Amino acid sequence: MIEAVAAMPELWKKNALLDLIDSGVTSLFQPIVKTDSGGVMGYEVLSRGVAPLESACDLFGAAKDFGYSVDLECTCIRSALERIAREDRGQTEKYFLNVSAEALFDPRLRQLLSPEMLRKQGLSPDLLVLEISEKTPVPQDNEFAEIIAELKSAGIGLAIDDLGSGYSSLRSIIATSPEYLKIDISVIRGIDRSPERLRVLRGLVHFADLVGAKVIAEGVETGEEYYALVEQGVSFVQGFLFCRPEPRCAGAEGLYTQIASSRKTVSIPPGLTGGLASRNGDEKVGSIIRDCYTVEENTMNCEDLGEVFRNNPEIDHVPILNRGTPRGLVTRSHFYSKTAGAFGYSLYKNKPIELLSKQLFPIVNDNETIQCLYRKAMERDSEHVYDPVVVTNREGKFSGTVTIRQLVMRAGEIETEHALNNNPLSGLPGNRRIERWILKAQKAAKDFTVVYADLNNFKEYNDRYGFIRGDEMITFTASILKQTLCLEDTEIRLGHIGGDDFVFIVSGPLPEKILCDVCRLFDSGMNRFFHEDDLLRGFYDAKDRRGNHSRTPLVTISLAALESRSFDNWKHPAELAEIAAGLKKKVKQKAEKSGGSAYLFERRDYRG
Repeated sequence: MIEAVAAMPELWKKNALLDLIDSGVTSLFQPIVKTDSGGVMGYEVLSRGVAPLESACDLFGAAKDFGYSVDLECTCIRSALERIAREDRGQTEKYFLNVSAEALFDPRLRQLLSPEMLRKQGLSPDLLVLEISEKTPVPQDNEFAEIIAELKSAGIGLAIDDLGSGYSSLRSIIATSPEYLKIDISVIRGIDRSPERLRVLRGLVHFADLVGAKVIAEGVETGEEYYALVEQGVSFVQGFLFCRPEPRCAGAEGLYTQIASSRKTVSIPPGLTGGLASRNGDEKVGSIIRDCYTVEENTMNCEDLGEVFRNNPEIDHVPILNRGTPRGLVTRSHFYSKTAGAFGYSLYKNKPIELLSKQLFPIVNDNETIQCLYRKAMERDSEHVYDPVVVTNREGKFSGTVTIRQLVMRAGEIETEHALNNNPLSGLPGNRRIERWILKAQKAAKDFTVVYADLNNFKEYNDRYGFIRGDEMITFTASILKQTLCLEDTEIRLGHIGGDDFVFIVSGPLPEKILCDVCRLFDSGMNRFFHEDDLLRGFYDAKDRRGNHSRTPLVTISLAALESRSFDNWKHPAELAEIAAGLKKKVKQKAEKSGGSAYLFERRDYRG
């Protein structure tokens, strides 16, 4: 009797599972967000059951225990497709469906994903992306390769899910040649505070570039995590920070705007260049545009344009303008592909060139950064990836064009400069860039403020807690500065001299509130870096610079601000650093007395 009672919950769970497999599951949508615009790239479709198997963990755990994993996956895919078919779908959004490599061998699943079955539901195969989890082994046999080829030929996309959490990533990628790599939450969680996770992420982003895949970061829950991902060039993110799984395909734009305005996370903050946008660089597209041959709308036929191309081999594209506004683009390759053949030229020669124009050609403002445009250009369809980019000014009038060769070469140069000149720990520009910023600010003959920041008692902290925790504190400090230094209509450049020393240059006067916020956020966040007993005492035992053991106060930050109005129009950056060094001693004394972070403005007059 006792054994029968004990078995009842398991029997109940099995029956509940079989009912769900038969009747279907609930499908929820979680948006995948573009970091460059905050728009929605697509949705992951997630499956939920009913009590006692409501959560995905319970649902798929029970299916594994009772041997119904593939049956459940077929049900989830069927329910997801039925739910997608009822959605008011956009033109470009993708729908990501989870599937195991094992389930792909099941003919029932492949039947559900066949073009014929999808068309019956009003769905196109190119709407779908199958996420193959890295947590289960991917076969290397011919049958699996044939299944993958069949899916791809139908137009269905592939992604490797849970990257960095399970079986060999290389093996999975070789077997599937995916379009997307989804980085597991175990890599993303706390990435803003972990140099090790940041190094792993950089490697994965670089690897994705090499294999031609796009990176999606899963499980983003904090603004700091999001910011760290943007800085490393991650194009797409997903997580509770933007939206929880919902029954409808709700956009994430509203929440994104709220996050972006909170001073805690922005893709590329307005008015903020240099350090915070260092991954993208601050060089604008306008610096590499070139003049080119243009044609006014409705003034030329294809025969005349053919003559232009024949007589001017250096011309490989022609923008079509209407009173200075771009209306179309004709490329040499597209022109000849349409006019080739026995009847092509005769068919088009007397027709207006607008007939061969690419109406959906890329247009960007001359204020777009080169690295941001490079990423966007490379994400275009293969048919258009080598088309030139039309550049306009703020009024939307034609400024010139940028060829992909120009874009690739300059983007590569910027990446090289980034690698050579930026601090590898924080990713921020180093001494050479900082010196150029200060010299440029002085040359502009306008008011500016230079702020030198460093950590008090940091060497002792490194000795007591180790260099790994020390690196984490440096990364934390950089994130605090990035979060706080967001001022509209004010140009701010943030750099990392090295070690625990940072510099930022602000155009015009700097509100004291910004320095107060830096101190407040640092003091409220640094507790995570100390043992609880050290926090309670307010100090810890460490060796001082002479090697003697002493009571060392907790780490604080000191900020020394120098306003250009206090010194001559021209001072070498080294002289400013010397002045700041003297001021920092006073700030440190102030911090020691108060027991917290502190700042000072240099009020003395150094002119004359």
